[in-house]
Amino acid sequence: MDHEYIGQLLGFTLAHSASVVETLEQDQAMVPFAITMQEDQQELVNFEAETQEQAVQQAEAKLAEFSNTFSAWCYGQEGMITLEDTPVHVMYFKVWLKGMTAPLEAYQPIQKSPFKLLGNIQIQNFVEAGLEQAQGESFIAGLNQGIDIHPATASRWDSWFDNEPKDDAE
Repeated sequence: MDHEYIGQLLGFTLAHSASVVETLEQDQAMVPFAITMQEDQQELVNFEAETQEQAVQQAEAKLAEFSNTFSAWCYGQEGMITLEDTPVHVMYFKVWLKGMTAPLEAYQPIQKSPFKLLGNIQIQNFVEAGLEQAQGESFIAGLNQGIDIHPATASRWDSWFDNEPKDDAE
């Protein structure tokens, strides 16, 4: 299993999603998308619908088909999760490569306006997807490479993190 390549796919999908969400208004949501790979061919597939929920349902149905048709695919959507009873905006991802037992799932907490990445990406099922903990460094190296090769984000990546010092006295 090519852990570095899986990391690259996730990093590129994260970077692409960030470049899209950064341009949206507070009340807008990113159109869910997938990128499919077969040999040297890549294709971007957008899942547009009347509602975000319908778009996500369309995407989920297609992702199952993609696993039978393509050698790899990655997927991104925007949504909300609850962490410690607090709703949090996130970009949510899936990455699948032939040979994986399940798609790798991850999310990146964000601030919508002004756009910021909050902390690091959170991987949900590394081992369950068929990846090996011993290959974690290779996966992380690939993740960083995937971010770096995205043409619209490499130069802006660091500016999207909230690096302002927190006042502990508050």
